Amino acid sequence: MDSVKTDPVQEKIKNHPKRRFNSTKNQNQNGVKRRKNELITIASQLKAFRRELPIWKERNNIIREIRNNSTVIVMGEMGSGKSTQIPQFLLDAGFTKSAGRQFPVTVHNILEPQPDYLDAALVTTFQIHIEEEPGDILVFLPGQEEIETLKKLIKDYGTTLAADKMKIIPCPMFAALPAEKQAKVFEPAPRDTRKVILATNIAETSITINGDFNCTREAVAVISLLSVDSIFFTPHDKREVAAEAKKKFISLSGDLITMLNVLKAYEHHGDVEWCKQHFINTRNMRQVLEIRRQLKQLCDRMNIPSTSCGSDYDQLIKCLLLGFFRNTALLQPDNTYKTIVGNQASCRASFGTVHIHPSSSAHNKKIEAVMYIELVSISLGGIVFDLLAKCLVKAFL
Repeated sequence: MDSVKTDPVQEKIKNHPKRRFNSTKNQNQNGVKRRKNELITIASQLKAFRRELPIWKERNNIIREIRNNSTVIVMGEMGSGKSTQIPQFLLDAGFTKSAGRQFPVTVHNILEPQPDYLDAALVTTFQIHIEEEPGDILVFLPGQEEIETLKKLIKDYGTTLAADKMKIIPCPMFAALPAEKQAKVFEPAPRDTRKVILATNIAETSITINGDFNCTREAVAVISLLSVDSIFFTPHDKREVAAEAKKKFISLSGDLITMLNVLKAYEHHGDVEWCKQHFINTRNMRQVLEIRRQLKQLCDRMNIPSTSCGSDYDQLIKCLLLGFFRNTALLQPDNTYKTIVGNQASCRASFGTVHIHPSSSAHNKKIEAVMYIELVSISLGGIVFDLLAKCLVKAFL
C-alpha cells in the first residue's frame, strides 16, 4: 500500500495549541470560565501595582492636558510607568480613536501567553499563508536578531510547502539593513508568491506613512534622502572647494532642507558632470530617486494623497518634528547641547551632553534648539565625543 505524504507545515499548524484564537466557537466552556476567573484575579493584582507607580498620581492631570491640547509631551524617569500606563489611562478615559490608520483591522487574541513568541509568530504566519487569500503579511519584531532568525525559519519551512500552495518569501526591514535591501519591501511579490515583511517597530514609520500636514511629496523625498549614505563626497585634496560648492544648497533651516535643495537641483540639472562639479554622489542620488519612486507607489496603494507644501517648509518641519520630537537638543551656556531624551546610544546618563557634527550646517551657529536624525560617537585623543548629525535647526515653532 502506498503511503500518504503529509505536509509537515500544515500538520504543525493543525496540531499546534497556539491555533486556538478567541474567534473559535467550539471552546471548552469550563476551561474558558476558569481562565476568565484567573484573568480577573491577575487584573486585580495589576491594578494594585499600577497605583504604586509614580505616574499614577499624575493620571488625572495627564488626561486633562490631553483633552485640552492636540500635542502633549510627557517626560519622566525610567521605571515611572509612563510608557505602559499612559496608553491605559487613555483607554480608560475613552480615547480609543487611532489617527492615521488607513485600513480596517480585525483583532484576534490568543487565549494564553506564549513562552516562545518567535515560534508563535512562525505558526501564525504560516496559518495565514495557508488559509487566507493572497496578500502581504506584516510581522513586527523587537530587533534585528529576531528578524534574521524568523527569516531563516520561514525560508526553511517554506521549502516544505505542498506544490499547490503559494510560495512565501521573507523580506526584512530594520535600520542597519542596506538601503537597496530595504527597498525590496516595497517591490510587488512575484507571481503565486506571498511576501512576509519582518520589521522592527522603528521601521514602522517607513511603511505606514501619514499624510496629517499636506507635504507628502517632501516627506517622502526626505525619507528617501535619509535612506542612503551621504549624498555629498569630499576628496581629501579638495576639501575647501567641496565646502564652497556645498554652500549653494545650504538652507538656514538645517541639513534636511539642504539635502532637499540638492535633490531639487539634481532633478533639474543632474548628470554625471554636474554631480562631479558640485561634489554630489551620483550613485547615491540615483538610489534616492529609486527609493522615492517605490515610496510613492506605496502611498498610492494606501490611498495617501500626493500633496506638496511647495516652498512653505514650515509645514514639512512640523511634520518631521512630530515624528522625531524625541531627537531634540537644547543649547547650553558652554555652547554644547543637551538631548531632551537620555543618550542611550552611548550609554551616557540622561540628558547627555553632545556637540553638533562639523559636517552639519548648524555647526558653530549657536542655535537655541535643534532636531537631529543621527547621534554618532568619535574618539579624539582618547576622549569620546557624541555628535549630532543631519540636523534640523527649527526645533520649536
